[in-house]
Amino acid sequence: MIGVEAETGDVVWRLSLDPQAFTDPQAGGFIATPEALVAPTPGGASIVAIETGERTTTRAEAVLACAAPRPPLDLIWINDGAREPWPFNAGEGLSSCDRHGRAAHGFSSLAARSGGLELDNGSWAMSVDDGIVVVSPSP
Repeated sequence: MIGVEAETGDVVWRLSLDPQAFTDPQAGGFIATPEALVAPTPGGASIVAIETGERTTTRAEAVLACAAPRPPLDLIWINDGAREPWPFNAGEGLSSCDRHGRAAHGFSSLAARSGGLELDNGSWAMSVDDGIVVVSPSP
């Protein structure tokens, strides 16, 4: 993976990815923010600062946020009196995953910050398969 300066096209940073991560059918896609992304690197995921390429390796027990496709909405298209089924793409929610992109349990503050919406009270809300999860920091 490379980071490129948008105005000049110069390569700013490079990162080796784990080729196995792209062939694992159990692995989900990590969620990114405007500041950082989670990249599948050898040995697990790394958090990469988009501007600088600075890399932090995740701990073995890390819980991250991965994209989880939602089932389509089954709508009906009415055209000249005919009713036709019309599946509508409902987008993606979030699921928790380990540093290899495989399903995990619970959500961490790292997962919440990478995939959630920041609330006024310092908590983070995330849209998941069966509702909304709110993660609040401990006092």
